[in-house]
Amino acid sequence: MIPGIDLLGLAAKALNIDAMCQAWPQGYAVGCFDGEETFGEVLPNLRKLLKTGKVPACRVHAHWSDQHKIIPIDTLKKRLGKYNALTLEFPDIKFYVSHSCEYLANSLAEVKARVVLVKQMCPKARVVQSPLKDAPTLPNEIIEKHGPYAKCGPFGIASYDGGTDGKGEGLYDIDARQWARNNEHAQIVFAWGPRCNGREGKVFVPRPERTAYPSADYLRGLARLLKPIIPAPPVSFDVIPFKRPLLWKTFAEDLEGDNFRDNRPVVFLPEQTKFVELITYKAQKIGSLAYFGKFESLHRYYSGVDGGIGLYAYQIAKKALDISGHEWFYIRQGKKIYGPVNAFRRGYFQTEI
Repeated sequence: MIPGIDLLGLAAKALNIDAMCQAWPQGYAVGCFDGEETFGEVLPNLRKLLKTGKVPACRVHAHWSDQHKIIPIDTLKKRLGKYNALTLEFPDIKFYVSHSCEYLANSLAEVKARVVLVKQMCPKARVVQSPLKDAPTLPNEIIEKHGPYAKCGPFGIASYDGGTDGKGEGLYDIDARQWARNNEHAQIVFAWGPRCNGREGKVFVPRPERTAYPSADYLRGLARLLKPIIPAPPVSFDVIPFKRPLLWKTFAEDLEGDNFRDNRPVVFLPEQTKFVELITYKAQKIGSLAYFGKFESLHRYYSGVDGGIGLYAYQIAKKALDISGHEWFYIRQGKKIYGPVNAFRRGYFQTEI
């Protein structure tokens, strides 16, 4: 399994490609869209990223249609030449070409014509079929599956693209480690969050107008979700475990517009205090989360408000690791200690898998 990030909006002009190149984790594949029907011509930004030497594999969706139509043959021909040139320019990178992302097709013949064309015009690339539901596919070719219920074997690629039925929650909202285990034999496993498509909140923004692309820390936080974690070490204090309705949410709600709470952690607890402390398994203080307000019957404490530590969850875990030797940590509120937590959501999940 090659871990990856499905940065589908890689072509977007509003994306900070220099920040992405600097933050891209070594050994992570990239996934992207190409074409004016999505975010534009991807080659300039894709080439910059591939030149970093960090990317072992690349999957390009050559086409997307909001109606899930399969790519016209003439359009595919125009795009395959440049993909073939990339395979020659970067011979050490594995290239995968998906002719149509989440396509519906009337016949197997339509699909076969496009698969054959990819093989003819881009012979060094692996062909990917990305069907929607029960759309026809050719046997013995790579199949890509999306969302929380994806389970792929050696002839598969898994991406969290779109979340549950296109609702748009990120990989951080489910049991990311279980999802990765479900796809551990796939060729590539892509982490994804709405900002990979330039989206935030629940308001639909036309693609050309989107500006909410990943920051370097958002990217690193996504990447962390595909790495394993060792079990929590024993502690010398009593701990209240996270169970519903208690929640450790590593990426807080992503509201429209600039908001420092966005995508940094929040914890939901039954009691109200001015702040809660983050401590290592040895009870060493890491920092604080500050009170923000009530949500239903619980009280919220955020990293990204005044008095909070201001870090992403993966950064807090790294700080715990630096201080104590373990990235697990705990939340202390008065005499009560909740946990353990880390860079992964705890308590319950947006979608159970």
